[in-house]
Amino acid sequence: MNIPLTILGKVEKDLSEAMKRKGELTEKLKNNETNESLKIEMDGCENKLKTLRLIKAELIKKNDKKEYTLSEDKEIKVLLGMKEERTKYIDVYNKANRKDLAETLVKENNIISEFVPAQPSDDEIKSFTIEVINKFKESQGDGYKPSIKDMGKVMPLVKAKYPLANGDMIKSILLG
Repeated sequence: MNIPLTILGKVEKDLSEAMKRKGELTEKLKNNETNESLKIEMDGCENKLKTLRLIKAELIKKNDKKEYTLSEDKEIKVLLGMKEERTKYIDVYNKANRKDLAETLVKENNIISEFVPAQPSDDEIKSFTIEVINKFKESQGDGYKPSIKDMGKVMPLVKAKYPLANGDMIKSILLG
């Protein structure tokens, strides 16, 4: 029976492969210390290992049930949070003229992105939310104006299709 891998499982698999690759590169470098391309590849491998370890640690730390697995939605939220944090600091480092630190975070973001499935655009979510709200208003009768009390009825419908949809955006559309 094949059990689908969680994001954490994929990270662990990649981590294992990266550690194996680092070992191979280390052996090659021992035999040929002047090969610049091997040194560059080794730097990339070490960066990937560091980032994979960061991802794994963050996924385990965010596990609110103290079990070894999170739901895929929670894993994605953790990864998106990691990307958002790095993006913020990339801007800070660029403004402070610390291109070296910004470049490190860009590389980390690229590795994190490998594990984040494609996300729907805000326009897709807005369009679907408007459709849900319009159907809800129709079910309530002519002239019905939604209120904050209706969030509990609209939110689950939107979240069922887009689990990572921003609740504030749904609220503003509902009340707008």
